[in-house]
Amino acid sequence: MTTAHSVCSTFNSLPTEKFEWLSYTDVLTERLRKQSAQVEMTVLSHEWVPSNWWERSVLHLNTDLIRRDILMQAEGKPRWFARTIIPKITYALDPAFFDRLYNEPLGKLIFNESRVVRHMIHSYGIDNRHLEFYWLNRDWFKNSDGIWMRLSFLEFMQAAPFYLAEIFI
Repeated sequence: MTTAHSVCSTFNSLPTEKFEWLSYTDVLTERLRKQSAQVEMTVLSHEWVPSNWWERSVLHLNTDLIRRDILMQAEGKPRWFARTIIPKITYALDPAFFDRLYNEPLGKLIFNESRVVRHMIHSYGIDNRHLEFYWLNRDWFKNSDGIWMRLSFLEFMQAAPFYLAEIFI
């Protein structure tokens, strides 16, 4: 993955540890594995769906897409929720590449892959006034010191976008 991105943030009272995670541009899972003995990724869903209100309004997608949701945990504690959004037009460029997500984490696909470029990361805090808040199971953040999201805008084969939304719990 080539990184040709800018970082846009709306940080008011962001704890240092969360800032370090939000601003990290390498493989998050590898960083977590260095800090924790037990790391687990759970695929919550992986399906073709029509775009929803958030995808139409925020990403300007009005198409069928793959929506893949995962939960990363360390020592049994949720660390982040991630949603990968792949529009139909992007998937059609190389279905075999994106089908690897059925068996592999996204980080394995996009890092060290010259056909993927991350153009921008937008980070912001979320609460119950944000639609993204409702993507989460309430049990995941009962003891959280704040919920922060970063949205990465990615491009595949210099031709089509896909997106990664990561919510740090």
